[in-house]
Amino acid sequence: MSTEEKTEIKLENLVKLDPNQRDFYKLAEGRLVYVEHPEKGIVYADNMNVFINTIELTQEEKSRLG
Repeated sequence: MSTEEKTEIKLENLVKLDPNQRDFYKLAEGRLVYVEHPEKGIVYADNMNVFINTIELTQEEKSRLG
């Protein structure tokens, strides 16, 4: 299996992390190894491909950032 195949992102493999659960904190600390997938059970967490939702800043917020 090539590196490209290993890092291919498929929607059916995605799991949402709840910020109120331990997995979220493990990710932030670099200790997240496994996650619970709703259909597949326990699976490896691919820490090389982490995505976050983005929200656009207002002009005022942007100016405060420098």
